[in-house]
Amino acid sequence: MPQLGFSHPFLLKAVFSIAALHLARLRPQQKDALVQQSSMYYDAASSTALPLILNATGENFPPIFHFSLITTIITFARPRTPDNLLLVSNQIVPDWLLVTRGIRTLLQSEGEAVLSMSSLDALFYMGTQLAKQWEQQSEEHEGLDELENNIRTHSKPHKVADLCHGISTLKRCFNLFFKTGLSEEERMRSALMWLVKVPDPFIELLKSLDSEALCVMAFFCVLLNRLEHLWWVEGWAFHLIERIYSTLDSRYRLWIRWPLEEIGWAL
Repeated sequence: MPQLGFSHPFLLKAVFSIAALHLARLRPQQKDALVQQSSMYYDAASSTALPLILNATGENFPPIFHFSLITTIITFARPRTPDNLLLVSNQIVPDWLLVTRGIRTLLQSEGEAVLSMSSLDALFYMGTQLAKQWEQQSEEHEGLDELENNIRTHSKPHKVADLCHGISTLKRCFNLFFKTGLSEEERMRSALMWLVKVPDPFIELLKSLDSEALCVMAFFCVLLNRLEHLWWVEGWAFHLIERIYSTLDSRYRLWIRWPLEEIGWAL
C-alpha cells in the first residue's frame, strides 16, 4: 500500500493518517497532537479520493480499493464519540461507508474489467474469494433466528423485509466467521463484511435509532468482540452494546440477551 501511495499521494496520506493513530495509542502523552495530525492527513486524502470514487473507472481502481480498506481501519481507530454507531454517526452516513459503497458500485458496473487488471494484489483477490464464500453460507443461526421470529411477529409490516435482510446478511457473516480453515485476516474480513453488505434501508432505520435495527446491530457486536486482539477494533463491541442497551426499552432488551451473554457485558 505505501508503495502504491508513491504514485497516488491521497493513498500515502491515508497511510500517514493510520500511522499517526497507531502512534497515538503507543504514545498517550502525545495523543491529542497525533490524533489531530491524523485528521489533517485524512481530510487531505479524502478531498482527493472522494471525487475519484464518484467518477471511478477500472483504471484508477487499485488505489481507490486500497483507500477504502484503510479508511475502514481509520474509522475504527479514531477516538470514539458517544453517538457513533459505525454505520451512522450524528444520524449521518459517514465517509468510510460512502467509500466502500462506491467500490461496490464500481465492481458491479465494471467487474470484469477490474478483475482482469494485473496491478491488483493478493488483498483484492482474497476479498473476492471470501465474498464468494459468503454467498454460499447458510442463513441459519439459532440466536438470530429467534430475533428474526420476534421481528416478524412484533414489528410493523413495512419494516420487516429490511430488518430481515439485515439479519440474513449477518447470519452469513457469522457462519463464515466460524468456518474452519480461515486465516485471521479472512476472519476479520468476514466479520466486517456485514458493514458493507447491510442494505441501505436498514441504515436508514439506524439513523432514526430504530429499536429493532439496534437489536440486529447488537448481534454484530459479538463478531466485533472476537476481533478485540486488533488494536483498532479494541473496545468497539462494548462501546456499541452500551449505546444500544441504553437506547432500548425493557422489552427490546430481552431481545438481545444472547449477544449480551456472549460478550459478557453487564451494567
